[in-house]
Order: sequence, then structure tokens, then C-alpha cells
Amino acid sequence: MAKKYGFLIFSSSLLVGAAFWIQSLWFLMLFALLPFIYALDQMGKKMALGASAFFVVITGLVMAYPLLRFRTVQSIMPAGDELFFLLLVTFFYVLTLAVIAFFLLWLGIALLKKPMVRITFLPLAWIGFEFLRTKLSFGLAWLSVGEPLVEFLPLGVYARIGGIYVLSFFIALFNVALYESIKYLILHKEKTWRWTPLFTTFLLFILLSAGGMIYAGANNSTVKTGRTFSVAIIQAGSLFNYHPEEKDYYRRLHMKTKEATAKEKIPDADLIVLPANYMKPAAEAEILENKIREELDFLPKNSPVLFGVAIKRDGQQYETSVLSLPGGEIQTTSKEYLFPFVEYFPLYSEKFLPKLKKFTTQYTHGDNQVLFLKNGIAFGVLFCSEEFVPQVSRKAKRNGANLLVISGNTDDFASGLAFKEVLRAGRLRALENNIYVIHALKSGISAVIDPDGRVLKQLGKDEAGVLYTSITF
Repeated sequence: MAKKYGFLIFSSSLLVGAAFWIQSLWFLMLFALLPFIYALDQMGKKMALGASAFFVVITGLVMAYPLLRFRTVQSIMPAGDELFFLLLVTFFYVLTLAVIAFFLLWLGIALLKKPMVRITFLPLAWIGFEFLRTKLSFGLAWLSVGEPLVEFLPLGVYARIGGIYVLSFFIALFNVALYESIKYLILHKEKTWRWTPLFTTFLLFILLSAGGMIYAGANNSTVKTGRTFSVAIIQAGSLFNYHPEEKDYYRRLHMKTKEATAKEKIPDADLIVLPANYMKPAAEAEILENKIREELDFLPKNSPVLFGVAIKRDGQQYETSVLSLPGGEIQTTSKEYLFPFVEYFPLYSEKFLPKLKKFTTQYTHGDNQVLFLKNGIAFGVLFCSEEFVPQVSRKAKRNGANLLVISGNTDDFASGLAFKEVLRAGRLRALENNIYVIHALKSGISAVIDPDGRVLKQLGKDEAGVLYTSITF
């Protein structure tokens, strides 16, 4: 019996993984949780505890494995006591998530038996789990079961109301309602109206979809103003074999960038976006004096250019995007939400892992500001990993941004699926904020995304070239 339940929970995790990573199978998420809920419903309370933890761990691995395959991390993996401590921290982190899942998910399934109580409580419990997990993940809101709904606009558009949590709520709600409907249908065979709960569940789905279509139409009617904006994204391609600290790195990056632009002449554009960390670290005064614009002599002189550089100021280093306007004006914005253990060391961790500090970029938290072009267009910049922090894009939209630029580097990822997850994060930010997103990454996937989260044009993984397109506000 235990093997049967284990198989059901494992199959539920695989369904979640298939829906999450294969775009055309997004609909599997609508019933991916059914085997898990059924298995827990048949178990005793003690057995359900272990089953809940097992489900969280397996589902987490299925969803996160491509994102955990960091080539740089694998190449600098520590040994001895430091490796043991890292594994210990990871174990307790996963265990904490399992405990949270136990209290929120198992509590509802094992203790609450009335269908309507479950349908009300369990989706809210799931959202509570995702919210707490995000807080425990340094604020990174990724790997949520609601993400696949970005492929289905009639439901995905509800992200504009409450972000990814609303989409996850719909997924959990439909799964629980569907399970309770099927169970009622089987247990009450003598009732002539036993199909009513199942019919009501699918009617709910249809009504939500129809409402989403109406909501999307109402929102999009206010987007178009007739203003055209042209953008050119330069994707250099992968430089994984070269580390930014190497003397030759920036020369090779510039060479690859020029090779990417040599295939076709770059036309004048309202904005040209270069790869992240395009320039070697420089003092703030050097940037503000625009002394490094001469290195961009292969670009149209009348086009504003956005590029990344680490700025040194008051003994600190900030991950910065620089907007160089024709005429010499300079605007800058710096990354606020740094990636832990990669860009900075969280409080107290240096005490336990002192040798690992040399592998971080040692950035300081900056201030993310909206940048303004002379044609009146304003845009916000989301740096690498900030696309997973919804409040950054919301702040930019609140401060008047007409579009968002996601600038970063995905060279660290060994899995092509991770590239798609980064792109999907950009699509979610576009959908949530009803705003265009310019996705500009050094090794891909670079893209232009419309306010409905649809990719209008893209350059593939490790592809070198120029993506040029125009959008209408």
C-alpha cells in the first residue's frame, strides 16, 4: 500500500514538472496535484506527514534541478568542512520547506473533511506556502505552480491583480475542486444529481477564462497610444570559458559584440541595449564624464545606448546600468536586490564560509532608478535575478516607466531549461504590469515581450546577433 501511495505522489511531482518545463503541456498543472491529494486522503495522519515532506522534496527537485546546475558553482565546489556546512544548510532549508508544507497542506487534507471547507482552505494554504518559501528564498519569487498559466492568457492575465500568487491560487483551487467533485461523483452513485459538482468545477474554469479574456481586453484598450519605439538588442553569445576577472575577458566580449553587429548594419534606434557588464569596472567619475563612450564607436552616434558596468564609489562596487545619450548626457541606475552568495554575502555567513567570499562579486546594494530618454519614454532596468523579484518591476511602473529592460547574463546555467525560466520570469513581469519588456541577455535568450507576456521576437540561447524591432505603445 505504501508503494502505491509513493507512486501516486511521485507521479504528481512528475506531472508538475512536465507542466512547468514543457510549454505546450501547461494544462497538466490543472490536475497535476490530484494524485498527491488522493494519496494523502487515504493515509493515516502520521504517514501523511512523511508523504507531504516527500512530495515537497521531489517536486522541488523536479522544478529546480535545471536552475541548480550552475557551471561556475560546480567548478569551484569547496571541499571538507565548507562542503559539509553547505550541504547541512541545504538540508535544513529543504526540511524547513517540508515542515511548512506539512502544517499548511497536510493539515487541510488530513484534518479537514468537508468538501467546501477544503476547497476554501487548501488553495489559501498553498499560497501561504509559496509566500513563505519566497521569503525564505531571499525574496526570489520563482518556481511557483501558477507560472505555466502565462501560456494561457485568459487565466494568466489575472496576474495583474495579485501577481504569481493569484495564478497559483487558481491552480490549487481548480485541483482541489476537481478532486472533491470526482470523489463526490464516485461516492454518491445513487444520486441523480451527482454530476453537479463536477459540472460546477468546469463551469468555474470557463467563467474564469471568459472573465480573463474580458479583463485582458479592457486593459489592452488603454495600452495603445500610437507612439512607436524602436529597440536594438545586441547579443554577444556565450563567454562562459572566460571569467570577468580575467584580463582578456572584456577584449573578447567587445570582439564578440562587434562580430555580432558586423553581419548587418545597426540602424538608428530609440534605444540600443548592450550585454550586461559590457565595460570593465570603472570609477564613477570616469562614467559620468562619458569617457568610455569612445569604445562604442561601432554603434550609431545618434542612438541612446544602455550598457552594464561595475561602478566604484567610496570604496564600494555597484552593479550599474549606464544610459549614454547623444550629446554626452549620462544617467545611471544600480541593482537593489543582490543575489545571495553570488553577488554578496548575507549577514553572518562570512563567519562560517570565509573562503567562499572570494568567489562573490562583492557588490553593494544600490538604488534602482527609472531612466528617461529625450523622446519622453521612461524605462526601468531589472538586473540579473531581479526579474524574479516582482516589487522591482512594480516600483519602476509606479515611478512612470513605459517599458522594462531586463539586463543580465545566463552563462552560469548549464541547462537550456534555465534559460527558458529566466525568459518566463520576464514574461510574467510584462503580464503583471501590463507593460512591454526588453529582455537583453549576453548569451540569451534575448527577446521583446508584449504586455500580455507573449514573445514578439527573440534570439536563441548562445546565438550571436542583433535583435531589432519596433513596438507601439
